[in-house]
Amino acid sequence: SALYAVTLTGLERPVFTSPGTIKLHDISADGQRVLLTRGTTRGGIVAFSPTSSRERELSWFDYSTVADLSADGKTLLFYEWGEGVAAKPTVFARSTDGADAVTLGEGRPLALSPDGQWALAIQDETATRLALLPTRTGDVRTLPKGPIVEYLDWGAWSPDRRNVYFGGRDASDVRRTYVQNIDRTRARGVEVAVVRNDLIPRVDLSGSVTYADATTRADPGLPAAVGKLIPEV
Repeated sequence: SALYAVTLTGLERPVFTSPGTIKLHDISADGQRVLLTRGTTRGGIVAFSPTSSRERELSWFDYSTVADLSADGKTLLFYEWGEGVAAKPTVFARSTDGADAVTLGEGRPLALSPDGQWALAIQDETATRLALLPTRTGDVRTLPKGPIVEYLDWGAWSPDRRNVYFGGRDASDVRRTYVQNIDRTRARGVEVAVVRNDLIPRVDLSGSVTYADATTRADPGLPAAVGKLIPEV
């Protein structure tokens, strides 16, 4: 956080910078002194697991936020988005027995798969996308985006782990619940991203164009979708 002074002609200068939150309470009559406080906002997680006789602190950094809990209560899916990760949302999985958290990748998690092997998450690196993050070993899987321009902060898995459900908004600004097959898909594509910092003072410019060509390889819930192409720009 930062405190700035501004002249009557619009010129500004930094007065004080500090981690955490700054609250200005008063300014002296001559404008030479200020009264302020600095605080730190934190988010935490406390759990009562099936194998424990007491509550256990499961927070990791400074802003631990719960996303999901496995059906057996043994695995916690959460993310950090405070100073500990430089305000870049990062996904973690942690056993409720207190073992160290495991970093899964960047993004905001939505739901843990029924078998605990995948985390459904929204990633906003250059373009918003829905991704499957492995909780053990494996590669990140990105799902075809289709008509969706924004993913909402809700998601779930089907009991057989072959489909995911999530909220999204399309270009006409209509919000819907979608179902997407993840049983077997093949996607190929290319992405071009441009980032310019301080294009003009205090103005950053970023943009990206993505082309993806996805094919449904298997979908027991909708056999007619097998072999269908899903091009996306």
